[in-house]
Amino acid sequence: MEGVAFGAVVVLLSYFFRYPALLNADATNSDAAVVGLQAMHILRGEHMLHLWGSGYQTSVDSYVAAAFFKVLAATPLALMLSSLTMHVVLTLGVYFLGCRFMKPRFAFLAALPLILTASVVHSYALYPPRQTALTLGILAFVVLESETRKKAFLAALLGLLAAFADPYALLFLPVLAMHLVLVGQDAGRTLRTVVDAVFGALLGGIPLLVLRFHSKTVPQPTSLELSRVFKNFGLLLDPCLSWVLGLRNYVAKDMMDYAPWDGSPWQKALSISGTVSLLVLLVVSARAIRDPRISPRAARLGLVGVVLMAETLVAFLFSVMVMDHFSMRYLVGFILGIPFALMPILFVVSRTFVDRTFVWMRLGKSEPAVWPALVVAALILCFSISEGVSGWVGFGPFVDGVTPRRLASADNPELLLTALRREHVRDAIADYWAAYRLEFIYAEEPFVVPTNPEQDRNAAQRARVLAAKRYAFIVDRQRSYDAPIELLESQLEAEGTIEKRVDYGTLTAFIVRRL
Repeated sequence: MEGVAFGAVVVLLSYFFRYPALLNADATNSDAAVVGLQAMHILRGEHMLHLWGSGYQTSVDSYVAAAFFKVLAATPLALMLSSLTMHVVLTLGVYFLGCRFMKPRFAFLAALPLILTASVVHSYALYPPRQTALTLGILAFVVLESETRKKAFLAALLGLLAAFADPYALLFLPVLAMHLVLVGQDAGRTLRTVVDAVFGALLGGIPLLVLRFHSKTVPQPTSLELSRVFKNFGLLLDPCLSWVLGLRNYVAKDMMDYAPWDGSPWQKALSISGTVSLLVLLVVSARAIRDPRISPRAARLGLVGVVLMAETLVAFLFSVMVMDHFSMRYLVGFILGIPFALMPILFVVSRTFVDRTFVWMRLGKSEPAVWPALVVAALILCFSISEGVSGWVGFGPFVDGVTPRRLASADNPELLLTALRREHVRDAIADYWAAYRLEFIYAEEPFVVPTNPEQDRNAAQRARVLAAKRYAFIVDRQRSYDAPIELLESQLEAEGTIEKRVDYGTLTAFIVRRL
């Protein structure tokens, strides 16, 4: 009963903590909106291997979104829920994994860093694509510690499917291979485990081979270069890892205008305390891994977590994809490894709490050693609350202090849509970061293509827009990187006749008739 109760708390708290984003789901970005648009086309019977406009990411997240659209309709909220629900599944998997060898209250503590999180987790849990790959990758480790007869087969299968969904999940594969060997050794069935895993990998590798040799596949941007280390190391220290740990925050002051946020002294003290708490926990947990009297499962998972965290940092240093502060999202594997890294110490204190004495943590032979459990719980809470505050602040305009709020500009797209339809405008152009977001909200009526053709995610739409005698040029001052309105107006006048200008808050649309 306790396990079910804490599981319910995991689910409720996971959704509740993201309420500010859910309240403003229609503020989704264009990258996520592309997933929603493709999901709409999937429901119409249009199937593609790749994500629209990508030669290396697949449409897996779009199919997940399509399933949600089938039930909830194609809305920004349903799109966000499709990704967030996958993250909740991941979190529940970690929680129930902990329940296999410790009391639910301690398993809940292991999952807490995935519930109260900084922006690095929000970037995937709230805005697809990639969350499905992360979920499949972490569930591979969870399945491997189950009692399923074919667990090695299933774990390898899930790991390869995760890599098919998104190349970031390739990061999990070396750690998963290590985990497979450890499980086989501890069970005295190394050869059988490896054989099962090979069959699972062969089956899971089929989609990867199809993707690799597909005519529209481009080389995956997963290469590592030694020349990138110096630059990436600077970005790792500040601001990327600092942002991930909550030591430094960037906040969207005006949606796309991210800037450093200087918190109050108490918030800075909390973030420092949280980071110190995590370091202490990791050191003590690493010590517990080496103790022969702890659960082999706890020791394996602790090693998995430590290696995954270290591998994420090393991959970041060599990655060609690291460019700026937004590259903090490539450190999500670091956060996902934390619950596993904490399993050994949580196992120790859970047994200490129940059995009174255990290994090197004890008060005495005659009285229960409750204090170790309380200390570890306090440290995990400190880190998680620090991360939670960082994540809450990271919602930017979606929160006013501790209060969620809906953006004042939320109704602007609908007001503009009414005006465009009144003017019988069926085609539009906008900056990329406004284009696909609006097209998704408008359900492709009108089509809205990016200003720059190189940013097309569905090139077939551009031909229709360019052939239209009348179109709208839309500027979203919260998202667009266009030139000033006055300059745009003069440029558009050189291309045609501006019949009308429509303004709704941060949105401006010029209705243009081509010469």
